[in-house]
Amino acid sequence: MIRTDIVERFTESGFLISREAMILIQGSDLPLQVVDEVLRGIDSSVVVVGPDDIIQAQKALHAQKKAIKDTPLFDGTTEEHADVVTTSDVRHIQSPNNYQPLRPEARAVAILADITESSTCVGTYEEFVRYFRNRYDRLSEIIKKRLHSRPIESLMYYTNRRREGWFDDERASGGKLSIVGLVNETRDTPNGHRVIELEDPTGYFSGIALKDKGAYEAALHVVHDEVIGLTGSLSADGRVLFIDNITWPDVPPQHQPTHAERDVYVALTSDIHIGSKTFLTSAWKNFAEWLASSEDERARKIAYIIVAGDLVDGIGVFPNQEEELAIDDIQDQYAAAATLFEMLPSDVSIIVAPGNHDAVRQAEPQPALSGDYTQSFNGNVRFVGNPSLIEVHGVKILIYHGRALDDIIAAVPALSYGNPDGAMKEMLKRRHLSPIYGNRVSIAPESTDHFVIETLPEILHCGHVHTVGTSHYRGVTVINSGTWQGQTKYQRSQNINPTPGIMPLCNLRTMETTLINFGTRSD
Repeated sequence: MIRTDIVERFTESGFLISREAMILIQGSDLPLQVVDEVLRGIDSSVVVVGPDDIIQAQKALHAQKKAIKDTPLFDGTTEEHADVVTTSDVRHIQSPNNYQPLRPEARAVAILADITESSTCVGTYEEFVRYFRNRYDRLSEIIKKRLHSRPIESLMYYTNRRREGWFDDERASGGKLSIVGLVNETRDTPNGHRVIELEDPTGYFSGIALKDKGAYEAALHVVHDEVIGLTGSLSADGRVLFIDNITWPDVPPQHQPTHAERDVYVALTSDIHIGSKTFLTSAWKNFAEWLASSEDERARKIAYIIVAGDLVDGIGVFPNQEEELAIDDIQDQYAAAATLFEMLPSDVSIIVAPGNHDAVRQAEPQPALSGDYTQSFNGNVRFVGNPSLIEVHGVKILIYHGRALDDIIAAVPALSYGNPDGAMKEMLKRRHLSPIYGNRVSIAPESTDHFVIETLPEILHCGHVHTVGTSHYRGVTVINSGTWQGQTKYQRSQNINPTPGIMPLCNLRTMETTLINFGTRSD
């Protein structure tokens, strides 16, 4: 009896199985009978079948065998009746090999950007200075290709030097000038105007968006620590810039994405939260069955599954989490995840990035899960860092778990958790996955800012917020992939309403995205 058969039997009955229990069953002379005996005797309140359950079943089988041999009917003369024989039949998920000719071959996944094995920082002041300088240099370069800007330091000389021709170009264009910098501060004046203070390597300077002018609404969307350009006119004393326009790095309107040459699908998911009492086992089973045996053309053409973080529920992530855990050991959580992945066809390539619930450092960017937790997974599962930029069939996919969505939704007007793709568009607009420093996201000051979106992807894939959202933004397909976890007590207390069991599928040739609800199995 192979491992996938064992996993399927227990999953069909509503149970998970630990790695140690799996080893005991596979080492048994009668694995099928052991599984049947466990399922006959196990209490329905059990979530994860453990080694004690297997040992108890083996003892029960041994006792039954001895009782049969001791009856007059079986006196040892008919050896073929010496073992207990059950008539239970194993119902297998149909093998994906039946559709092998139709499933596109999962080509090698190219990792274009990933912090794994490249982290060097320790968190010193000098490293943070270098980190933000790297952010400024790369994002300002994008903006300066669209704006003729001058260093902030030069504005200090406006009143003294304008007669000497230093600002002739600005006077020729109606007195307008532009500066580019990192947002140091935003605040409102007593009269309701919006002040934005920028910083570049040469100094600081403030612009003001008047509440009755066109730039005011855009100014309300500016967040701390992002890099923007301001265009406007200097005041008479040269001490402030009256803002007419705000320029973000943004995705160019003419951006043309690359598509795959033929129909090949990627299934995008996240926030599986294995180990939680509210993990949706039945929805996952529906997905596994559909993927392996469905006649749905989309299922047969899925070559990749991408998990954008929070594979497991973790330990001690939020207050009183232990009350909501079905599996309270982190190793067992990942072992259970490995068994669930074994339900999926082996010819599908699975890429997994970590999230804030996973067993990696909390500071972002996060490296891939270590071998301590990945050794139970099959060879078709590959682990990458958070964030990571990968390429499959010529299509670039930017994977980021999405913890910074909390900060962006809180800072930018009109955003909500109900429409996470709106907040993801703000990431693209800023060409940065985590622009706000010092709030919910802890930043590791690497020498390179790994959150800068320098290479534009065809797909931006996030999770974290447990709600599904898909849309397009200037040629980029934006997908937040929801969750496989029902609402927890903690989420209820935070007024978080998840949309679980929904799997976004993206056709890499057309970039068309469809949603399948495996919680209800309505296509």
